[in-house]
Amino acid sequence: MFRRKTWLVVTVGAVVLLCGAAVLWWLPLAGQQRAERPVAELMKPGNPALPGPWSRSDTAADSSDSEGTRSWVGPDRAEIDQTIRRYASPVWSSWAFSRADPVSEHGEYFDAIVERRPPRPLTSAEQERFFCGQIHGRPGACDNWWVQLRYGQYVVNIQSIDVPSSDAGEIPPWLAEFVREADRSMAEGG
Repeated sequence: MFRRKTWLVVTVGAVVLLCGAAVLWWLPLAGQQRAERPVAELMKPGNPALPGPWSRSDTAADSSDSEGTRSWVGPDRAEIDQTIRRYASPVWSSWAFSRADPVSEHGEYFDAIVERRPPRPLTSAEQERFFCGQIHGRPGACDNWWVQLRYGQYVVNIQSIDVPSSDAGEIPPWLAEFVREADRSMAEGG
C-alpha cells in the first residue's frame, strides 16, 4: 500500500513538473503570436538594390502556404534567396531558429563563418542573426551571407551566394537595405 502511494505521488509530481516546465517555456513567447497571412504576401516585393539585371522566381514549398521562397539571380550567377516559414507557434519558430546553424550546414566551403552584428537592430524582429562566409584563399572577404530573422511564429532566412561585397567583412549596404525592406514587409504583414 505504501509503495503504491509513493508511486502515485512521484507520478503526479512528475506530471506537475513537466506541465509547469512546458508553461514556463511557452509563456514568455505567448505574446509574440502574429496574424496569419499567406507567406507570398510577406515576401520582400522588389529587386535587390544592386547593379545589373536581376531575374526573380517564386516557389511555394507546399500547398498549405506555410513556406515559400523568392529567389533573385543576377550577373555572374550571383543569387539571393528569401525563405519564409510559418510554424504552429512562436515556441516552435524559436526552437527552429535556435537550431539553425550555417556553420554546420556550409562550414566546409569556407575558411570561417563569422557572426556579425547589424549596425542597428531591426524594428520588429524578435530575434536576428547575421553570418558571413569567408572564402578560401580570401580571408576577410564575405561574398556569402546568411541572415536569420524571427517574427513570432515566422522564421525568415535570407541567403546571398557569390554576391560581391567589401573585403572588410562588414554587412554590405545592399544587404542591410534588403533586410530592412524584409523587416518592413513582415511588420506590415504580421
